[in-house]
Amino acid sequence: MVTAKVICLAKTPTAKGSDSPVDVRFMADIDHDDNAAWSADTPGLSFSAVFTRATSELFESGHRYTLTLTED
Repeated sequence: MVTAKVICLAKTPTAKGSDSPVDVRFMADIDHDDNAAWSADTPGLSFSAVFTRATSELFESGHRYTLTLTED
């Protein structure tokens, strides 16, 4: 298992319309001293995911989240 502290960079609708999916972009949160331990393992992490409009509302630009990757 790997965990990483990430920050939401941007949320961009993929098309016009209130029901269009949203591209949500994240990167490793390396800017704060309290996240030094997290960023030591993930100094170059970046990713994006396309979510439904409703699910994208769970994320806010500039907010921090914990990402957990586990092997199945």
